[in-house]
Amino acid sequence: MEALAPALVRTGIRRLSLRDNAEVHEAGWAAMGVALPQLAELAELDVSRCPGMSVAALTACLAAHGNPAVTGKAAALKELHMYSCRLDQQAIQRLAAVLPQCPALEMVRVLLFPIEEPAGYRNTVANDVARPMLQDALGGRVAVG
Repeated sequence: MEALAPALVRTGIRRLSLRDNAEVHEAGWAAMGVALPQLAELAELDVSRCPGMSVAALTACLAAHGNPAVTGKAAALKELHMYSCRLDQQAIQRLAAVLPQCPALEMVRVLLFPIEEPAGYRNTVANDVARPMLQDALGGRVAVG
């Protein structure tokens, strides 16, 4: 991921799937946190099934991505997919605080599993907690399920 991140900046990519990257941890997500705000054309980002994902890096890059002073123009991110990520209540709160800063965002797809299932993708907050937090923050632009 560290090698990929700087190369992405030159692509003008509109759809980026980083899903199923269980082996990527803090350094890789930190590198993506630097690159993502520079991808002003990025309309869809999928970070599903990435249990090592740093929510701090993701929220920082989403805040920067939504800031024209950082990217040079309004962000294009319309969809964020976060199925089966390890998100606790604090992570959901951080996302809820930063997602409204992405003006083009239309849909956040989050599916959280109960703590005991499925193996390898454990979460510490359930859909019935995450759904209202994200919906309140985004005014109904969130699909949970």
